[in-house]
Amino acid sequence: MRKFILILCVLSLFAQCKKEIHPITSIPDDSLYQLDSEWKTQKNTVIHLRDLSGRVLIVGLIFTRCTAICPTIVADMKTIEKNIGWFHKDDVGFLLVSIDPTRDTPEAMRSYMKKMNLDESRWTFLQAKPPDVADLASLLGVKISPLPDGSFSHSRILTVLSPSGQIKFQDPRVSEDGANFAEAARQAADFH
Repeated sequence: MRKFILILCVLSLFAQCKKEIHPITSIPDDSLYQLDSEWKTQKNTVIHLRDLSGRVLIVGLIFTRCTAICPTIVADMKTIEKNIGWFHKDDVGFLLVSIDPTRDTPEAMRSYMKKMNLDESRWTFLQAKPPDVADLASLLGVKISPLPDGSFSHSRILTVLSPSGQIKFQDPRVSEDGANFAEAARQAADFH
């Protein structure tokens, strides 16, 4: 019984330790953080992608008015979030990038995050000028086509970025429990 209580105490200490996120100081040549464009968050803060460095990111491109594929992308990302577990909670963040920056204002992004019940301590929603979004989408291999009704057709690819912004894993499919992405995220977090 004493041994069990000791193990619980040690686990409790680990749970209380919060890993600090330290942005990288040197950006690798194959990092998406080489892009120097400015982005706005759901909090209306202007950042550069490199400001997100220091932890693994699961990245998905969506738009808030989408009723087809985008809600499933977010649902898949939430499944991945559940599978990552508490131990890597501070090592992994979730990034949504708007492909409709004209309509996806910071207010619209905040409203969408609230509607989808996304925790702002782990989730970030970004928008930028259309050419900057197109550059990032191209680097991630996401194809985007505007449709006559003002919406978009786009490919469904989720990406795991290392803490230094390198693509570590991509797949249009998320396993039923998100384990394929959760494992890739754990590996990127453990071995950076």
